[in-house]
Amino acid sequence: MTSSNQNIISPPPLARGDLIAIGAYSSGIGAHVSHRVERAAEWLRSKGFSVRVMPTAKTIDEWGSSASPQERATELNALFADDTVKGIVAAIGGITQNQILPLLDYELIRSNPKIFCGFSDNTHLCHALFSKAGLGSFYGPTAITNLGDSPAIHPYTAEHFLHAVGATGPGQIISPSSEWSDDTSRNWFTKDDLKRPREFRANQDGHRWLAPGEAEGRLIGGCLFSLCQLKGTDYLTSYDDALLFIESCEGEDYRKGQPLSFVEAQYSEMKLSGAFERARGFIIGRPFGYTDEERAKYEKLVVRTLSHYQKPILYNVNVGHCDPIISVPFGGRARISSLENRFEVVGW
Repeated sequence: MTSSNQNIISPPPLARGDLIAIGAYSSGIGAHVSHRVERAAEWLRSKGFSVRVMPTAKTIDEWGSSASPQERATELNALFADDTVKGIVAAIGGITQNQILPLLDYELIRSNPKIFCGFSDNTHLCHALFSKAGLGSFYGPTAITNLGDSPAIHPYTAEHFLHAVGATGPGQIISPSSEWSDDTSRNWFTKDDLKRPREFRANQDGHRWLAPGEAEGRLIGGCLFSLCQLKGTDYLTSYDDALLFIESCEGEDYRKGQPLSFVEAQYSEMKLSGAFERARGFIIGRPFGYTDEERAKYEKLVVRTLSHYQKPILYNVNVGHCDPIISVPFGGRARISSLENRFEVVGW
């Protein structure tokens, strides 16, 4: 487990005209919903970027991944080696990204730092880039899930993404979105998403503090399921000095969150690993795919698991499997304070 106190490389910010590549380094769902990949590419071009859609963004193998582990790693290594490519946006998440971690050239990556952005299974790459190459990244939107949404990317997601990848100065204050959605009723495979927009609800709760306090540290974390996959490997970044952000994913039924019994087990696994003891504070993402009753139970689970550490717990943050979402600078420094009701990204 690599220390989070090492000297890190902040990825150079993007400028208009820079080339962004879209590639899939886990799931091959892009082969079935290529219209969302193309919509994401169109949106990025509308913001002044050049875009290269990589083969993995639209292919699928017999196991459901975009390509074999070696093919995915070879493509990603080539993107880091290509001086014309300034940023890489993941097409989607999945469950097989851990297969490519031993196949990446981390010396090459460290010598050619550039922006990488994605969430969910991309937790693996965010950790590996940091722990093995010392490179910061962004835990933020993917092409298929967010940038390629119809009728358009949510303005909150767009604002945070564009600020993150283009920021040259200090960080920013992270405020809650005015609305949120976990509407999964539109079928991407039949292009139903092109016929009607998602339904949103007013964000009446906003950010909430489940335990008071103030803490500053490096933003380290990701999808709870993926964090448990990384446990015990050399690719997991140390939770020392971390503001640990955690968010949960969908279950086998993509329209619903993981069964809460699974979530409870994963929180227990993190506890046994010592992660919660070492972290300075906690940032918990808005739970995805639950009823009001299940969300209340999820909150109770978080309080029961984390409150006795006597560290601040910021809850209901727009990170990961929710919509809209922020772009968290993985490895960047941030500060949370219940007294000031503040979540501030300080910088790299």
